[in-house]
Amino acid sequence: MGAGRTGRGTGWIAALLVLVAAAVPALVIAVGGFASLRGEAADRLLHNRAASIDPPRDVVILAVDTRTVNDWGQSLPLPRSAYADAIERLNDAGVRAIGIDVQFTEDSPDATEDRLLREAVKRSRLDLVLATSEVASRPSPGVEADTNVLGGSRTEGGDAFLRNTRARAAHSSFPLGDDGKIRRAVRSIDGLSTFAHALATAAGGPGVPAAGMLLDPVVPADRLVRRSLDDLIPLTRDGYLDDSRIPRAELRGKVVLIGATAVGPSGDTDQKLVAGSSDRVYGVEVQAMATATALAGAPLSSGGGLSWALAALAALLSAAAALRRRLAEQVGIVVGLGVLIPLIAWIAVHRGLLLDPILPWLVLAFGGGAGVVQRALEERRARAAARATLSRFVPPAVVDDLLRDGSDGRIAPQSETATVMFCDLRGYTALTAGLARPEGLVDVLDAYLGTVSRVVYGHGGTVVSFQGDGVMAAFGVPVHDAGAAAQAVQAARELLTVALPQLRAELAATLGEEPASGLALGIGIATGPVFAGTVGPPTRREYAVVGPTTNLAARLQARTKDEPGPVLVDDATAAAVMGESRAAAHTGVRTPEGPLTPVGPRDIRGLTRSIDCWTLAG
Repeated sequence: MGAGRTGRGTGWIAALLVLVAAAVPALVIAVGGFASLRGEAADRLLHNRAASIDPPRDVVILAVDTRTVNDWGQSLPLPRSAYADAIERLNDAGVRAIGIDVQFTEDSPDATEDRLLREAVKRSRLDLVLATSEVASRPSPGVEADTNVLGGSRTEGGDAFLRNTRARAAHSSFPLGDDGKIRRAVRSIDGLSTFAHALATAAGGPGVPAAGMLLDPVVPADRLVRRSLDDLIPLTRDGYLDDSRIPRAELRGKVVLIGATAVGPSGDTDQKLVAGSSDRVYGVEVQAMATATALAGAPLSSGGGLSWALAALAALLSAAAALRRRLAEQVGIVVGLGVLIPLIAWIAVHRGLLLDPILPWLVLAFGGGAGVVQRALEERRARAAARATLSRFVPPAVVDDLLRDGSDGRIAPQSETATVMFCDLRGYTALTAGLARPEGLVDVLDAYLGTVSRVVYGHGGTVVSFQGDGVMAAFGVPVHDAGAAAQAVQAARELLTVALPQLRAELAATLGEEPASGLALGIGIATGPVFAGTVGPPTRREYAVVGPTTNLAARLQARTKDEPGPVLVDDATAAAVMGESRAAAHTGVRTPEGPLTPVGPRDIRGLTRSIDCWTLAG
């Protein structure tokens, strides 16, 4: 609190605490923690990105949907002759490449169906990619794995058949993330090129990078360009293909994927969880996303290194805030960074960089949060210490006002017009001369000083100091009060008429009536400019009110020893009090202090001129 900089030792300890706390989530994430939370954040970013970009138009899905199955009059799988017809018609339509996400690794019930498909593959003038999830052998390094695509017990399949065609087998699987979602595509699995890589290169694209790539999903999946396979190979009522319904213009020059989106006989829809997608999608749709991503040159990259750099920056800024800032500023920095981190991630993903906002955000939450808690506890301790310090000088209400202004027990130096009062206990020496116990002197002083302090506080004054058996008080500082002079006079009146008799009675009960009756007060009051503020180190901080007005009040108090009355008030105080009295009388309000009585000019020690003095009216 107070200064904008913490103590050097405390500040560095707080900064170190922030860095240690910030390292906790970083270490947890480094070993795979918070995977689900990080995946969810990435999904939201990808979903937002996909909703703002145009879906790929160079990839078309021909879906083996319910309409196709119904038109061909049977459940899945379709007869292989249907795929043979599709290959023939896609060749005629002038597409760039064909990918069939259906596995043909075993004999079908009808040998004729197998023969028709194999012949269509042989005749294809286009590059053709056939999916499989099975690898027949483990190849030597640099050699593609063998498969049994278009093979079976009846005939030789795999590479022995495919090498004399424009077709190739490709692995249809994807690596899964820790949350079971597909997030990346790779170039090969088990030594066999992946479907997306093979199809993208067959279409003349760069394929999947050697290091793999992040899937750039199009969400929702129905934004992908798609037609029913029944539009390509529709049957007439007589069971013949209908050429009139082929969408040649929509297919020319496109990369075409064929795959099932209808429910198979086992009820399996082959749906998968994909990063950025709120719903499960069909396998052919995932292949289309991956192929489109590869054809676009893998535009989405991982910002793992930048995420760690952003986390480090968040930790350093939190540490810097703990080192130099107030609590409100520290909270502002933490909250501001908490808002800025997802904003940075949002901007980055729209520019093709997928940052992990959870890593820096957790670092900020742990580190910055620890710093804020530490500073809040520190300020709470400082506030308690400040309250204890200020309570020695000013009334409780003034303490609350000062603490609301952020004081840490220091009151800034101020030049102010104030009223200063000195109160001296007379008869103290005679009263304590016969005391056998030294503690008795302290008891008398405690009773007297406590009495004067209560009266001063009760009238809004500040107890500046105790000077032996004297008390210095000030009114109108540290909080300005236009009625300070009247409050000082009211306090003097109460000290003489109420507090002093009570003090005599209290001491008479313990010391005897005769010595207690000799107690008297001498009070001097002056109003004018003063310089006020706390001085000294935190361990011994005192409030000081200095200047000519203070000196005059002290000398007026000393002068009362030669006066018949116990109170002397300077003319500035009288003018202020009488002015308030006239103003109150004009409004019909009776003031409690009553008018002061002039006693004429008095010579004051140390001054070259006389001072017009006043005393309390009888």
